[in-house]
Amino acid sequence: TLPSPNMIPLSVSPSGSELLVVEGQGAPPRGPLWSLPILGGSPRRLADLEAETGAWSPDGTQLAYTNLSDLFLAKADGSASHKLVSVKGDIKNVTWSPDGSHLRFDTTESAGNLGQQLEWEVSASGADLHRLLAGWHNPPNECCGKWTPDGKYFVFQSNQQIWALPPAGLVHPNSKPISLTSSPMVLSSPLPSKDGKRLFVIGQTYRGQ
Repeated sequence: TLPSPNMIPLSVSPSGSELLVVEGQGAPPRGPLWSLPILGGSPRRLADLEAETGAWSPDGTQLAYTNLSDLFLAKADGSASHKLVSVKGDIKNVTWSPDGSHLRFDTTESAGNLGQQLEWEVSASGADLHRLLAGWHNPPNECCGKWTPDGKYFVFQSNQQIWALPPAGLVHPNSKPISLTSSPMVLSSPLPSKDGKRLFVIGQTYRGQ
């Protein structure tokens, strides 16, 4: 049981022993970050951080978190926080590459009467901020990506289905997304299993009367 009804889980520690939670209200909720032991115990406030979303690094030593259009990096306990990058639009769904060298995240931006969802990548040092899949869809609607555990594929949602982006290489320097699903349901929020052999997704069917 979470200590507060306003605590929302964001991420799990690499060891699987702690939850990263935000205590806040709104959509998305924004407020203090806490570490909550899964097997019981008191939550621990992570310094004075205020965030909307966040994730611990694969080695458990760093914490990436977001507040509106800013992406921050801190030690795992919330200390030594510093701003990594700022972008246009609100940042969502920050995730680490399996080797801890890069971060990817979404932004939600308004363009006229249309909302756009963009995928970005930046190194853990704050260098080489760039768009992923620029020009692939117009308007762009890529969201909620996660790496497979081996780091070979980046799975994400777009056009209400699930896609995978293979790594770029010498043979295919500009890799293109591969369609993984073609379902009558709206599929979203892909999450690779720990062994990398399966994907968990949310499927929805809308009905009206």
